Amino acid sequence: MPQILYRSSPYFLSAPLLRLIFLFLIAGSEIVLVSWSIDAHALLDSPVPTIAWLGYSGLSARLGFLFVAILGFLNREQIKTTGLSFWRTQPNNSLWWLAAHALSLAIFGLVTFVLFTDQNTFAINPSRPLAAIGLPVAWLISGCASQACLLLVFWPWSAWRVFLHQPWQHLPLALLATAASWGIALLSANSWTQLSRLTFILSKALLSLIYHGVVADPVTQALGTPTFIVAVRPECSGYEGMALVTLFFTLFIWTARKVLRFPVALLLYPMGIAVLYLMNLVRICVLIVIGTEWSPYIALGGFHSSAGWVLFITVSVGIVWISQRLPIFIRAPFPPPQESPTSNPAKPYLLPFVALMGSTLFGNLFSDGFDYIYPLKVVIVLVVLWSLRHSYQKVFNGLSIPAIIIGTIVFVIWVVLVPIDAKQDLRFAYTLSTMPVAWQYGWLFFRVIGATLTVPMVEELAFRGYFMHKLINSDFLAVKPGQFTWLSFAVSSLLFGAMHGAWLAGTVAGIGYALALYRRGVLGDAIIAHSTTNALLAIYVWQTQHWSLW
Repeated sequence: MPQILYRSSPYFLSAPLLRLIFLFLIAGSEIVLVSWSIDAHALLDSPVPTIAWLGYSGLSARLGFLFVAILGFLNREQIKTTGLSFWRTQPNNSLWWLAAHALSLAIFGLVTFVLFTDQNTFAINPSRPLAAIGLPVAWLISGCASQACLLLVFWPWSAWRVFLHQPWQHLPLALLATAASWGIALLSANSWTQLSRLTFILSKALLSLIYHGVVADPVTQALGTPTFIVAVRPECSGYEGMALVTLFFTLFIWTARKVLRFPVALLLYPMGIAVLYLMNLVRICVLIVIGTEWSPYIALGGFHSSAGWVLFITVSVGIVWISQRLPIFIRAPFPPPQESPTSNPAKPYLLPFVALMGSTLFGNLFSDGFDYIYPLKVVIVLVVLWSLRHSYQKVFNGLSIPAIIIGTIVFVIWVVLVPIDAKQDLRFAYTLSTMPVAWQYGWLFFRVIGATLTVPMVEELAFRGYFMHKLINSDFLAVKPGQFTWLSFAVSSLLFGAMHGAWLAGTVAGIGYALALYRRGVLGDAIIAHSTTNALLAIYVWQTQHWSLW
């Protein structure tokens, strides 16, 4: 029975929801990284017209994301019907598209480095077509290709072709809703000065509950503490979020009008706007607290660029979820989900990896290049592994000396191939030295635990335990552990390398850990080899203070 159930949805992950979460975490991590690392608006000052136009790419990306989200919401039943049929019948090609996504993303990163380095951007000669036209075109194509490949991981092209050929009766409404949202945001930016002043006053009052010496200038609307001050501009008042919440609930009420109670359902509008506005006040205060007590770079970096979207998604989805379960809003409550009598066989292999990526994405909100909440990431992953511990009883088969030798060889290769970043070493050491002594040793303790225990097990379960076997057979449980094919060996190693910053060293490491698995056909040997590499690397880093290798 477990194999039959698994074969019913062989495409990439056995559970569509788990696969969807996995892909959203990948896309979310990339969006946070890009938005934190570059400012496309700065390109507007470029003397090269074709590059200056890229300054509007941020706005275009946001509008495109909003349009796709609205269109997907309006066509959710159609997507569900079409998607389930293809999940059950189509062959597994998703890992090829995931590899193509990694490759196009690497090209996008390389071109981005050239475009967004001042000495490169403004030194480009407009009369040189390769630089003035080739770079912007390569940037756009590689960026779009990476997202297209990610969509093909979620659905095969045959499913997209069927979906795109179906009637698009909701397309005009999605275009209109996107344009209306943008128009409301523009009008609000010019006319909601009073809301900005109210936001300033309320944020000051809320911040006064935390600090006594609050710095506040009503003329410039500067707010903060003596060591960290921000300007509460009109766009900080949350009008964009209010417009998006209004649009979101309009679509929800329209599509669920047959089951909602009217006029009570209209209360969702003021509820959503009020909750989001209050959360925005909290966001401003938390930003100032982070900048004052922790790091201005974190406050103005990852947190400032991502917290607003996190709040919008959390508030909107949360209120909709609650409203569907309260009789005051809906005529008949939704039935509870039916539990499957058979567990998901991919869950023990992929859920820890999803937890690792999700906690990493959350950690990026509070990072300035140093992962302050790494201990929380370790705890989350350990809890997931412990909850699935009964599934790992046959993973290990004693201690393998050859696996330890392979791990040692990979460690030596890693140290040789990965260059040392002296600036990052100094920055890491300085950040660590500013922490209290107990926090320093506590952070380092969890860093070693994560590097030697949780990360090796999570990554090997996903790459050598699942992806490698999935490339051989859709029913990965039917594959004998350690079964060799050139395709599974090469693709899993390349994907493992692409996930790491040092892609060449990561690929070589993936090859080494695969060889450890092939020797006896025991997944635990790959975990032991991986853990050996990371343990030796931890000792090397501590002894040499080359923290950039971590």
